[in-house]
Amino acid sequence: MSAIQRIGDSRGELHYDLDGAVVKIDETALRNEFPAGSKYSSGHIAYKYPPEERPVIMEDITPTVGRTGKIAFIGRVVDAETGKPARLCGTNVSNVTLHNQDYIREKKVGIGGIYSILKSGDIIPKLVECLTEPEHIYEAPDHCPVCGEPLVKEADTADIRCVNPSCPAQLTRTISHFASRGCMDIMGLGETLVDTLVKEGYLKSYADIYLLGDHREELIAEGVVGREKNTDKLLSNIEASKSNEPWRLLAGFGIRNVGNTTARNLMRTFHSLEALAAADLETLTAVPDIGQTTAEDLREYFDSDFGKEMLARFTEYGLTMEQEDTQQSNVLEGKTIVVTGTLTTLTRNEIKELIENNGGKATGSVSKKTSYLVAGEAAGSKLTKAQDLGIPVLSEEEFLAMLS
Repeated sequence: MSAIQRIGDSRGELHYDLDGAVVKIDETALRNEFPAGSKYSSGHIAYKYPPEERPVIMEDITPTVGRTGKIAFIGRVVDAETGKPARLCGTNVSNVTLHNQDYIREKKVGIGGIYSILKSGDIIPKLVECLTEPEHIYEAPDHCPVCGEPLVKEADTADIRCVNPSCPAQLTRTISHFASRGCMDIMGLGETLVDTLVKEGYLKSYADIYLLGDHREELIAEGVVGREKNTDKLLSNIEASKSNEPWRLLAGFGIRNVGNTTARNLMRTFHSLEALAAADLETLTAVPDIGQTTAEDLREYFDSDFGKEMLARFTEYGLTMEQEDTQQSNVLEGKTIVVTGTLTTLTRNEIKELIENNGGKATGSVSKKTSYLVAGEAAGSKLTKAQDLGIPVLSEEEFLAMLS
């Protein structure tokens, strides 16, 4: 510990940055007594130093709009002593996240105030406390800073949102999410191209993706996507995405609290987007793992004019709206399974689908509720935790044998 302390005391004198010290056991015979972790081999362990803190002056506060319309706040800061960006853990810090209005009031954040900041985990700048209070505590605007529509505060939360689905600040991120690998998986339609298509007026919603073929000649002539070959390749990928399973379409809608797992769960229950859109709150909350908040978010989307328009347009454009029954068996019913390490015959997505299609639930973390851990090569801390908790560990072959 004294050696660790000496290294820590010398941090400010070194010509390079460090955030910790590694303790290594000299006697190799003893190293295996200390298990390996996901980030270190046996016989080694890292000691992290407490993060550095600096006093800063709050020069400006900017509201930003996220993909779901949630308003966040960015504080622009300078070092209270130098007037330049604060130097923390080897990087210059000029921005700090202020989260929401409740957080701002709690920390007494305002222009001209002086605050202590640190880099949480030596990565994310974090405001610790107010050292000198500002003349006025910042108050969030009433209207969206991008589209000008009135902002709505969610009941029982600190979140403020822009609920305008056509808000330009949300549009690029919303469409990019829709086209992403985890949703409709339209290769070639990344955020940069989406941003260009939005600015050029081709995309005003994610349904407009399926009208880009009508503008093929125009897109080629203007070089928006690239030459003829690249444009046709993108349009082919868009056309192919129409046959995707409807859970991907549902996940792509960007409904709050409805990610890939929830979307799969819902489509296994309702089998069609039309049936899901017609389900009332009572029916929705009867679905396993669907709580009141998620049910209300679903109803809000499908009851809105925007949601109704999207559903109608996707039906018109020929996207798959009916989910095929992929349930293979109930052999894993009631079982919660975690997968770790590198598998030899299955990808992570494939084994996750196998678990769910056989009645099980796939999760990412080991707990007392975990029924089995499927461990591939180079399994790390999850394997250690499962062994400590006495959870049965299966190889990939044993898992597949269980299904057959």
